[in-house]
Amino acid sequence: MSETSTTTRPILEGAWKMKTPWIAIPGLLWASVAFGQATPARSLIQNAGFEDEGGLAQGWGLLWTRDRDVGGAALDASVKHLGGHALRVSHKGDKDWSMQQAQKVAVSPQDIFIVSGWVKCEGVEGAVSLSVTTEDAQGKVIQWMHGRQDARGTHDWQELKGRFIVPQNCVAIRFRVTGSGP
Repeated sequence: MSETSTTTRPILEGAWKMKTPWIAIPGLLWASVAFGQATPARSLIQNAGFEDEGGLAQGWGLLWTRDRDVGGAALDASVKHLGGHALRVSHKGDKDWSMQQAQKVAVSPQDIFIVSGWVKCEGVEGAVSLSVTTEDAQGKVIQWMHGRQDARGTHDWQELKGRFIVPQNCVAIRFRVTGSGP
């Protein structure tokens, strides 16, 4: 696909929510993510809205944290932006964390994607980021946070939205949500 093409492909549609500690510790974060595209509108992400309740979040890997025992993730039906559920991620560490979609999406250089997500934050000192990893034909990561969109601080539901072009030598992308600090 050329850079001038008007066709884009979706990353994720649905709801995503994150929350750092349950208690009143700085770094409370909620996020609800809806990733979409222009035409045709279809999701490239399995269980994008976290509506498949079979397990923590079917289609998603486990929460990874750089430090041990500083985070957790769970489906939540009480605080959400879209649909019946969202994913709550709690993190009380000072370093980074991530949770990524289990499936890779095959791409070609110069493909264009739109990434957008709804986030609600309370006292987020670090940042939460929506992005994709880009991988070469050998499965080696080219970029860890391509198309990155950030949120921080305290605010009600806010849409993060960005457009990115797949770089040269990239054959696959994988959606992820990352964060740093509490």
